[in-house]
Amino acid sequence: LKQENLKNNKKKIVSESDVEFNILSIQKKHAEEIQLIRLLINYGSITNILVNNTSISIAEFIIRELQKDSKYLNLDFSFELFNQIFQDMIDRINHNQTFSVDDFINHDNEQFRLVSSALIGETHLLGSWSEKDIVVVQEQDILYKVTKESILRFKLKRIQSRIQYLLIKLKQEESDEIIREFSQLSKVEKKIQQNLGRIV
Repeated sequence: LKQENLKNNKKKIVSESDVEFNILSIQKKHAEEIQLIRLLINYGSITNILVNNTSISIAEFIIRELQKDSKYLNLDFSFELFNQIFQDMIDRINHNQTFSVDDFINHDNEQFRLVSSALIGETHLLGSWSEKDIVVVQEQDILYKVTKESILRFKLKRIQSRIQYLLIKLKQEESDEIIREFSQLSKVEKKIQQNLGRIV
């Protein structure tokens, strides 16, 4: 019996370290994805922010912003597990369910639990904002700025990736359609860079 428990514990330790390793490797290449998932899990539907004088949850704001541009741009996460977590949150919101960190730490899906545990321990989520020249009145104010910046960085990474792809395509064949998309995305990229400059 003891040996069986040891095997189970070993399996658990391996799976936890695998997720931690994945989180660290994703952090290096896709920090913007980690930040969005961290915001969703930590603040999700229980924390509201003011957007255009309307109070909505962090999750609703992120989902709305990503879905808005998903028609012309692939806004999936690189890590499939993040897509599943994101979809889980969409489903909960569509069914008017609230959720918190505890729901993901105690989730039926073991991988959700492991990722959530790895991400909730991060304390520097809002910390860097205190170092910026911003007068902080409420946590809501910081959350809005952090969330907006995170969404923009997420979109920017995908736009830049698409622009690189279009540049390669243009070398192979010149088409009006590719040139038009390249031009539009270049304008969007510039606008996002300007917005990020204003936030930071």
